[in-house]
Amino acid sequence: MGGMSGGGMGFISHRQKGRAQKRLREIMLKRQSELQHALPFAMDPVVYDFAINQNGTFARCSKETAHSCLRLLRQCGSGILRIDART
Repeated sequence: MGGMSGGGMGFISHRQKGRAQKRLREIMLKRQSELQHALPFAMDPVVYDFAINQNGTFARCSKETAHSCLRLLRQCGSGILRIDART
């Protein structure tokens, strides 16, 4: 339980995902019930399903928008640009 910090984090094997997410929620709800008289809880625990984006923040410029993209890059500075050799 993360309390005021905003929550905890658990990493689950893909093979066990459904069962593990259900069990994790059960464990957190039980803890909340045990601690509800000692700690304030704003909401019930939540198990999120998310994935890590290996690309980070990225954009693709089409031929139609290439001039606008280049103008924006010149304004922001070329240091933010990384060319992906795969494309």
